[in-house]
Amino acid sequence: MQKHLTLVFGSVLMACLATIALSFTKVEAATRVVNVPAGADIAQVVNADSATTATAFQLAPNATYRVNALIILKPGDELRGAVGTMTKVGPATDPNPTTKLVNGAALESLIALRGDNAITWLDISGADYKGQAGGGSAIAAGSGNDNTLIQFNRIHDNGAAGITNARGSILDNEIDHNTTEPAALGSIGSGVKGIYEYEAARNYVHDNVGHGLWGDVLMKDTTVGCFCVYENVLSNNGRAGVRFERNECSGAEFYAWSNIIQNNGWESMRGGVSIHDACVSPYSWVAKNTFGGNRDKVGIRITDSGRSDRPDTKNVTVENNAMNGDIVKLGTGVSTSADNIVLK
Repeated sequence: MQKHLTLVFGSVLMACLATIALSFTKVEAATRVVNVPAGADIAQVVNADSATTATAFQLAPNATYRVNALIILKPGDELRGAVGTMTKVGPATDPNPTTKLVNGAALESLIALRGDNAITWLDISGADYKGQAGGGSAIAAGSGNDNTLIQFNRIHDNGAAGITNARGSILDNEIDHNTTEPAALGSIGSGVKGIYEYEAARNYVHDNVGHGLWGDVLMKDTTVGCFCVYENVLSNNGRAGVRFERNECSGAEFYAWSNIIQNNGWESMRGGVSIHDACVSPYSWVAKNTFGGNRDKVGIRITDSGRSDRPDTKNVTVENNAMNGDIVKLGTGVSTSADNIVLK
């Protein structure tokens, strides 16, 4: 189904960055296409479809669909809007979909994945956060898989997050103004939150009240190879631009490179990149990013809560970043020597 990043260490990784960045993930064409006309009950059309045939549901251009029940994509299904236009914001893509999905029934999520699904060229908004774990997100991706593809969408103004339990590859999206409900902060509030390794590339992630991109809760290894964050623009998010948290040495790897990470932290200072209670073997790697203007001039923040029920922060390499006045800040109890924190 997808062509994934291959994780390569050391000098080989450095040499291959340009090649990796060009490796767009693709999902094979579904077996059949169903055209869904403007004004149709989109959830009814998708949910009534057979689970035995992978189907691409093609939505109309310049149309707004009211989602009156959770849309459940079955294995192999795709949900496609009409191909729109796009511009570039730095290395990121800023798509302009003309096909919209809006919340029509106070739903906690609008779309749920059930396997190797693809969602493309949609404007998705309005998920309602009601205090439930995983609720308040446009896309509930936890039952997707490493072949999931979410690309060329605008995902915005959702109660808690744009995407929860992220899976697979999240590419070339605009993800903005999520966490409209402050009660979601600290638990879900973000542009994207995942507990599995996922790939996030060339996304324009801005003005979310919580974190921009978040990897959390003993993040699990996947065939994607890492929590791979590259060539995104992460700006004006209320907390961290990127947050990597609560990961054991035997768990997921975290690599962030070639991003623009600026002016984050207006709601609460977490740093442009926040690494917290995380231990990775061999290391977390933050390199070749452009920082500046993050709250209190903290571009990268490496911290440890000291809690016995959480991992100790260890094994972080920071190198070759353009800081533009920002700094790398180590929290109490984090030591470059004792914890293998390498700053170049």
